[in-house]
Amino acid sequence: DAVGQLDIGATIDGVEDTVQVFVVPADDATEEAVTAAMFGKFQVCAPLLGPPHGGAPACNRVLVDRRQTVPVLPGTYDVVAVAGPWSTLGAVRGVVVTPGQTQPVDLALELIPGLKPAGTLDGDFHVHGATSFDSGVPDVDRVRAFLAARTDVIAATDHDVIGDYAAARQLMGADARMELMVGVETTGHVLSKLIPEADYPQVIGHWNFWPLPIVHTEPYRGAAYDELA
Repeated sequence: DAVGQLDIGATIDGVEDTVQVFVVPADDATEEAVTAAMFGKFQVCAPLLGPPHGGAPACNRVLVDRRQTVPVLPGTYDVVAVAGPWSTLGAVRGVVVTPGQTQPVDLALELIPGLKPAGTLDGDFHVHGATSFDSGVPDVDRVRAFLAARTDVIAATDHDVIGDYAAARQLMGADARMELMVGVETTGHVLSKLIPEADYPQVIGHWNFWPLPIVHTEPYRGAAYDELA
C-alpha cells in the first residue's frame, strides 16, 4: 500500500516497440526520499526498481515492449524513453506517483531519417548473459535490451561458455532485426596458491573469439578448457 504504480507504454513512429525507460526523480525531495541500494551494497539508485544482479537493466530502468506496470515509491518523476542512438527521446515530465494509485505514462519516439549513415551497421562485440559467472542478466532480458538499443550485430561472448541466446531470440523474434555471432570470452583462472604473493585467482587475460560453433556434447558447449593456463 505504500507504493504506487506507473503503467508505461511506448511507441516508435506510432508502433509499439521495445524501448528502455528511465525513471528519474524530478525534484530534490523525491530523490532524497527514494535513493536506495540493495542490502546497502551495489550501486545507489533513485529509485531502485530492481536488484542490480537480477533482470536487466534494473536500477532505475525498465525494458518495455508492451504496456508494463512498474511499482514505484511515491514522488514526482520524469519518465524518459530511449531507443538507441538513431531516435528521438520520448519523455513525460512531472509524473506524480501516489500510494495505491496507478499513473499511466505514454511515451512516443521517432526514428530520425538520415541520422544513421547509409550502408553501416552498429554492433556490440562484448556481451554477457546469465551463463557468465559475473552476470545475472536473464537471456531474454539481454536480447530485449539489444532490441531496445536497435543494435544490428551482437557477439555473444559469455565467460568460458559458448552460447547463442537461442531460446530468447526465438521468443522475442529477434533474428529478423539483429545478427548474432556465437563466441566466447576466455578467462581461465590460475589458482592463487600457485602464485604465493597473490590473494585472489589470477587470469591469463580476457580474450574474445568469434565466430565459433556450439558443440553441445563437449564441456562448456565447445569452449576451450583454459583453467590453470
